[in-house]
Amino acid sequence: GSTSSGGVALPRRKARRPPPPPELLQALAGATATALEAELLDPLGLSGLRAPGSASCDDVGRAARSCDTVGGSQASDFSPDARLALLVSMLELLSSADALHYVGDALHAAGAWRAASGILAAGATSDRESAEASNVLECWIADCLREALCEAAACGDARRAHALLSFSNDIGSY
Repeated sequence: GSTSSGGVALPRRKARRPPPPPELLQALAGATATALEAELLDPLGLSGLRAPGSASCDDVGRAARSCDTVGGSQASDFSPDARLALLVSMLELLSSADALHYVGDALHAAGAWRAASGILAAGATSDRESAEASNVLECWIADCLREALCEAAACGDARRAHALLSFSNDIGSY
């Protein structure tokens, strides 16, 4: 450790990492918004891409590895709980970087009718776990839209603020 002039050891400070570049945050936000849409628009979410235990794989999967294992982990690792945990970790990372507004903007850019109809479909599910997951995601979506609205207001972008308010209203009316 470092020492002061008196020979007493001083605690080391953790070096703060610089914040990620905005381009990286925007790319992560776009991926997060797309994953949110996939989870909310389709009751199967991303698990609908391939049913666990199915015998068929797409050509890319066949060429790269076996159907049932990817990097040594089982296909069940792509479970709804794992997908929710991944989405929440992405959202938490963006939140800690003060970048949730990028997700709100990406959701708005994707189209209000798609997200609103997805939330309606997810909320209508009878599966208790799916309903709980959609509630968690809806809260994150509200946070993202609120942050995007605050960013628009701080920048004085009245047109964007109005569009985000209309988008939020459309989602809230379902």
